[in-house]
Amino acid sequence: MHSHSSRSSSFRRAFTRRAYLRMGLMSGAAMASIAATGCGWREARRPHWGGWHHGSWADDPAAAREHAQDVAHWALKSVDATADQRARVDGIVGRLVDDLQPLAKAHRANRDAMVAAFTAESIDHEEIERVRQSDLELAAKAYTRFTGAFTEIGEVLTREQRLELAAAAHNFRRWR
Repeated sequence: MHSHSSRSSSFRRAFTRRAYLRMGLMSGAAMASIAATGCGWREARRPHWGGWHHGSWADDPAAAREHAQDVAHWALKSVDATADQRARVDGIVGRLVDDLQPLAKAHRANRDAMVAAFTAESIDHEEIERVRQSDLELAAKAYTRFTGAFTEIGEVLTREQRLELAAAAHNFRRWR
């Protein structure tokens, strides 16, 4: 028993905080490279719908609505939503996407204006500030609309379902 205790003690000494930190960083780097490789492989094999890819949801409102509703259905599966709840959430999500379409187009116009102002012969500080303010206003409108839709969805679900969704969202964020 004495030898087991000394072996355990030497094992603990061998793994200092620095060693744990080093192992954690190396593990994290390995996981990040594996994840990046997997994401790149996946990205190359799916249609691109947003960001800096070939198109965006602002170009295809029906595709945006369908994608948002698919995500909502996926989330509602985890809380055993009824058919009525799913239909009501579909309507809320559809209206949200429809309301955000013009804001997405305006955001793209702001982004293009910012690039134009940045690459002009001389920097126009007032124009850059105007575009920045315009984009902040768009973000505030989008966030207000999103929060309203989120609240509406919360009213469709029971408290238990909202608690389950909140727990699932928390767990999803931890591993993402």
